[in-house]
Amino acid sequence: MLSKYALDCRPYQSDNTVHVTWEKSELRSWLNSEFFDTAFERGEQGQVVSTVLDNYARYQHGPKRDSITAHAKTTDRVFILDTDAVWNSFPAGKERECVPTKYAVAQGAFVDAEVGTCWWWLRQLNSAQNGTAYLIASKGSETWGNMDLTNNAVRPAIWVDNSGLSTKGFEVVFGRYEQDNNLENGPEPIEWIVLDAQDGKSLLLSKYGLDTKAYHTKQTKVTWDASALRKWLNSEFLKAAFSKTEETVLITTAVDNGSAQGNGNWSTNGGVNTQDRIFLLSFGEAREYFDSDEARICKPSAYAEAMGAYADADGEGRWWLRSPGYNQVLASIVPSDGTLGSSVSVGYASYVVRPAIWVDQEKLKFAQEQIRLSDEVSKATLNSSSPITFGCYEQDNNMENGAEPIEWILLESKGNKHLLLSRFVLDWKAFDESGKATTWDYSSLRTWLNEEFLETAFSEIEKKLIGKNYVDNSYGQGVPGINVYGGGTTSDSSFILSYAEAQRFFQTDEDRTATQTEFAKSQGVGKGDTCRWWLRSPGTANKKEKGMCAILSDGSTGTFFKNTTLQGVRPAIWIDLDAVYK
Repeated sequence: MLSKYALDCRPYQSDNTVHVTWEKSELRSWLNSEFFDTAFERGEQGQVVSTVLDNYARYQHGPKRDSITAHAKTTDRVFILDTDAVWNSFPAGKERECVPTKYAVAQGAFVDAEVGTCWWWLRQLNSAQNGTAYLIASKGSETWGNMDLTNNAVRPAIWVDNSGLSTKGFEVVFGRYEQDNNLENGPEPIEWIVLDAQDGKSLLLSKYGLDTKAYHTKQTKVTWDASALRKWLNSEFLKAAFSKTEETVLITTAVDNGSAQGNGNWSTNGGVNTQDRIFLLSFGEAREYFDSDEARICKPSAYAEAMGAYADADGEGRWWLRSPGYNQVLASIVPSDGTLGSSVSVGYASYVVRPAIWVDQEKLKFAQEQIRLSDEVSKATLNSSSPITFGCYEQDNNMENGAEPIEWILLESKGNKHLLLSRFVLDWKAFDESGKATTWDYSSLRTWLNEEFLETAFSEIEKKLIGKNYVDNSYGQGVPGINVYGGGTTSDSSFILSYAEAQRFFQTDEDRTATQTEFAKSQGVGKGDTCRWWLRSPGTANKKEKGMCAILSDGSTGTFFKNTTLQGVRPAIWIDLDAVYK
């Protein structure tokens, strides 16, 4: 995925006299740290895949790799495109043109006055000229410029892999634990590495050593089942690292502590098998799941070091395994060089803890979406223009690029249930295509919203967060003075506002005005930016007139629209952030 707009403006490297490759560039560092943390919520971060990039350098322009010089490959979550990707994805120069955001312009991005587009960086260096990198000019041509240019824009690219939970080496963000040793900014998201996957489950191991603990509080013979470290992981660490919702993702696992899991050169006893939600890898698992000593090397977090964790000159730590050592008062460990076959006293406290967990893949996706939404809801204020993104629906009227994320505004909160209304008019529909229904409960619009729209706009995971909610269609929801029956109470996943709700949630006509998407324009009769949108309340006391309420393009309320006319649709939904995966 490539950002549609240029999002910021930064140099590739601020000091042009220092020759750097993409691997060492300031731009790469910024994208994978500050930008990544700013742009993506916790749940989103877990969906961004770490990608191995080929970072060759080129001597001349063109779509082919003419005279290339190899540079070190990198593993990045966020990056910028290389020249091959640009030529393959955008063969025509016009397709490579990019409009910068207002923010990017404010940061100094150059804008071509003729076409309104900018220059944006590519990843490759120009080996024919030190201190230069390739870029796309405002009219889509490829050129190069000095790395320290401050008016070139940035279009971040990412890989998102929805099947990544079944991919060994895939990195997942899940839970939180103190890591940067700055207690004022709260705990940081925990990064995990997928070691194994089977039957809808994934085995995860923390990427970093999260804390430092002794295997046991006393220097004595002990096995995993009776160890203080096992007790700490499944009590104190569990409570600190995972919310109640996140705890439901963890699978209680039958942990094998038999002789096959230990070092075959030692005759020590691994203890009885255990049932654990969190555990350490065994000697056998550390051998099975890593294909080299280097792959087992682990860095302790800054917090773990502050707590006393050992780190060598390269910042590498030593981590516990659950298997016994060569006698019963020792436990196996992985030293800083990643080798196997070492053991130390169970009372040593400078070894780091790399928790391991088995998770339910679907429940994890569900929890990550809950977390992402919770973060967005917490930032939104009632009736503000701060949007919440949830679901996807066609909006830009370009069918080739797929549906766009739906933006919602927060209308009301009841505990951890939140009422959302689409920020834009998403489509045009008749209230009832047959012309018969004058109440919401029998309307074709209700059927469309709860069938076709629901299936089109939301994934199975997202639909579990919506569920069904009772919708009040009583007299009190209608137009005062008309006293018209609005239908029976319905159970809906998606609905439209009543007259009373439109008055209650919006204080002025201006607040009620709604912009329609380009797709909605193509489906309706209103071609202006703002348009009319349906309410579910009857607009007249005469049932034969079949009039329904709608909000007009200026935000005022119209009370006499025949139910077969086309009007804009702003879906409303309740999301439940306490919902339990079923």
